[in-house]
Amino acid sequence: MKQSLILRDNRGKFIKGSAYWLGKKRSEETIRKVSLAKTKPKIERVCIACNKTFYVLSSVLKVRSSNFCSGECYRNSKSFKHRQEKYQFKKGQYANEKHPEWKGENVGYSGLHYWVKRYKGKPQKCEHCGSTKKIQWANQSGEYKRKLEDWIALCVPCHRLYDQQVPGRIKERFGENFAVRYA
Repeated sequence: MKQSLILRDNRGKFIKGSAYWLGKKRSEETIRKVSLAKTKPKIERVCIACNKTFYVLSSVLKVRSSNFCSGECYRNSKSFKHRQEKYQFKKGQYANEKHPEWKGENVGYSGLHYWVKRYKGKPQKCEHCGSTKKIQWANQSGEYKRKLEDWIALCVPCHRLYDQQVPGRIKERFGENFAVRYA
């Protein structure tokens, strides 16, 4: 067997330059299909922005309408500018209560703590003992409402002692299973 007719080497990789199709004939039907694929029917269109004539494949028109000859003409058109203004993000548009998934007072434990941290910042010093290590925001009333005045900065040992003073307050708000997981 000739070296040029082998398509793959001993590791199964394709050998570049092998002449497998050299000298082989294609059927008339295959030749017709290949020539049709190369010359797909194109439809003449006129750009609505610059009045330039351009051609579009008929298969493209089945999927979307082609009214512009180029991306540049589309970006300069009124329809693009209107769409850009309509869907442009506006800062603060969905902030807090305006957001469609805002839960208000029905927020969970983690969500409430993230909210407090966002508005009060990261706590720096324990308000009870003055420590600066492992400081957390602790809820004073046990109601876990969205009131920033209801939160104080405590270190982990002080926070544990503070929560033990009013037993069961986390269970009341977030349920029995929650208190077992985070206690």
